[in-house]
Amino acid sequence: MVFHAPGERGLSLMSRILGVGEARGVCARSGTTVLRARSPDAPPPRVYERLGVAVADLDDDQIRRLRAEEQVFAVVANERCFARASTAVTSAAGVSAAPGHSWCLEMMGIGAGHRFTGRGVTVAVLDTGVDLDHPELGTRFKEDSNAASFVPNERVQDGHGHGTHCVGVVGGPVGSCSGTRYGVAPGVRLLVGKVLSDAGSGFTDWILDGIDWAVEKGARVIALSCVSSRAPGQPHAVAYERVAATLLRESPGVLLAAAAGNASARPWYTRAVDNPAACPSLMAIAAVHPARRIASFSGRQMDEIGEVNLSAPGVGVHSAWTGGGFRTLSGTSVAVPHVAGVAALYLEERPNLSARELWQALQARAQPLGDACDFGRGLVQAGASAERTPDSGTTVR
Repeated sequence: MVFHAPGERGLSLMSRILGVGEARGVCARSGTTVLRARSPDAPPPRVYERLGVAVADLDDDQIRRLRAEEQVFAVVANERCFARASTAVTSAAGVSAAPGHSWCLEMMGIGAGHRFTGRGVTVAVLDTGVDLDHPELGTRFKEDSNAASFVPNERVQDGHGHGTHCVGVVGGPVGSCSGTRYGVAPGVRLLVGKVLSDAGSGFTDWILDGIDWAVEKGARVIALSCVSSRAPGQPHAVAYERVAATLLRESPGVLLAAAAGNASARPWYTRAVDNPAACPSLMAIAAVHPARRIASFSGRQMDEIGEVNLSAPGVGVHSAWTGGGFRTLSGTSVAVPHVAGVAALYLEERPNLSARELWQALQARAQPLGDACDFGRGLVQAGASAERTPDSGTTVR
């Protein structure tokens, strides 16, 4: 359920329609209420008052009654999302990078002696979890503290690899035993929410639960690398839009960055920006090749709904992997953590930036690379990031 506005009215409505009260003995987060399940086999309904959404198993009559309520904006199905990336290795020939320094960092203006590290900023990566035994990442996490699983019957330990890779891109160490620095913001405070299973897929209710948890834990930026296919002209995902718009309006607010999608096969065909990135209040991130051209798989703006906002390195990206090792991946999903890391650098420099101002600053500083339908405002840049005032013409919907 998506309500017109966040608040406690959604809780009273859900309790009335479902005919159940608050579950006893259940420890819920502030701003979240768990209701009693109708049967032992059914998941308990949850109302996220601060996000303006709720999740529950509904019968046809309950759906009809909810849709008739004026405070309900929409009742939508629980959709599946996927983590999609390729292990294709691409040469970075022609890209200038210092020894032991990722070409991705150099392309974004993060040299070996970059001034900021993201210290004091909290970024959440919602994905397939993290390798708690990885020598460069694992010691930074404590399960059920700054790392939590929202996938039923699975621990936060990453049995897939995609989440570990994305976590490494955001905040991997300056001195990596792999011989190459790959972390954008090594000083950042990381949160990891496992919202996708070890098979690499998840559902909207798991992801919403992870977003709510990350917000309560103080995240200023949330990296969301999962995708759900969307054809040109199809609507954006209203539940994600309501959540992202609510968090973007708050003070200081939270910025959500999402993958534009990997279903294109240029030059033969392109695919529209996928959900949830198609939502106007989520920052949609495209993938850039080492040669500064758009990645062959990257989603494109093909309608008035799914806009590309920024682009970042997303082809042949080196980072951590499960089993204590490293791997090279390609995908808009690995472009997203680059933007999340750069956002942390901006917030270290100017902690008082609101989420809207952060969005504007990232776009204002971006380096144009070509067609905005492919690249958005351009390649994300760290450089003198927040020292530059966002263009007055830059808007966030």
